[in-house]
Amino acid sequence: MNRERGFIYYHCERVAKISIHLRKELFPDDSSLDDRIYVGALFHDVAKGIEPHHQTGSALVRTLLQEECTGEELDDIADIIRYHNTRHQEDLPFFISKLFRMPTCWTISVPWKSGSNLCTAAI
Repeated sequence: MNRERGFIYYHCERVAKISIHLRKELFPDDSSLDDRIYVGALFHDVAKGIEPHHQTGSALVRTLLQEECTGEELDDIADIIRYHNTRHQEDLPFFISKLFRMPTCWTISVPWKSGSNLCTAAI
């Protein structure tokens, strides 16, 4: 596959930005976990190519960030990475599964690269 240099980084950066935009849409008054959400999204594919990358990445991020985060922050970040491919709600931790108890279809617009281009998603 012929991809641009830094493809995984740019993908993860977009996911991290979109994650914060989603949080703002879904929970506008609660920014308390934004750092954890952003870092979890930024590192979600840190072990891409080493399958199962979600499990490998979850373990790897604990080593990479152990000097930068508290144990509780690491647990949340590792959970985001571990569960980012999960499709079964019963397997999800609370802070992710509560999204599934929200209304099932919203449309949001997220700024994309330039302020004039928007990515619209129905969730």
